[in-house]
Amino acid sequence: MVSENQVRNYRRGINLISFLKVFVNFLPVIIGGISFLVIYLIYGRRYIAKIKSDTQTEGTVIGYSILQYNNAVNLPKVEYTVQGKKYHTYGPRYFILTKTRKLPWNNNETNYLVKGKKLYINRNMNSVVGVSINPLSNLYPMGTKLPVHYWSKKPKRAYVLFPESLKTVYFAFGSSLLIIFYGIYHLYKIYYLM
Repeated sequence: MVSENQVRNYRRGINLISFLKVFVNFLPVIIGGISFLVIYLIYGRRYIAKIKSDTQTEGTVIGYSILQYNNAVNLPKVEYTVQGKKYHTYGPRYFILTKTRKLPWNNNETNYLVKGKKLYINRNMNSVVGVSINPLSNLYPMGTKLPVHYWSKKPKRAYVLFPESLKTVYFAFGSSLLIIFYGIYHLYKIYYLM
């Protein structure tokens, strides 16, 4: 004869195994949510500090970024000095709209237009040997003076010309919460409603 305690322990064991199976299935959802949250915590503080920028100075373009911003341009590297210490930042960060045509008979041409915070790039590239110029190197050649806004408490937190949009930060934070709650809800639903 099987006692009530043995039956209860057997059911707990089955529930634990089924919970672990469900947990492993939803682990990617929870990891995805946590990674979005980490992105928000790392980059969000930087963006929020840029909003707090209360001081302006003049910076000089000393080079261009190695990596491309939005797979379209290399941002100017701007050097500025605060209380005798040199800092670097990259910018301005435009919202970029790119149109590229690659054909074997095309000449390598790049046309661009700046409207406010938007940069429109129209590229014709040879598909065999395609070379593209960086429009920001024409707009802001080496030695160009640009206004740099920084937060007086943390001068390395700065932006050039205009601040970046906070939409990305809010999107990452909202997505992380949504993904985490989705994973937790389904774990609860499957585990407790089996």
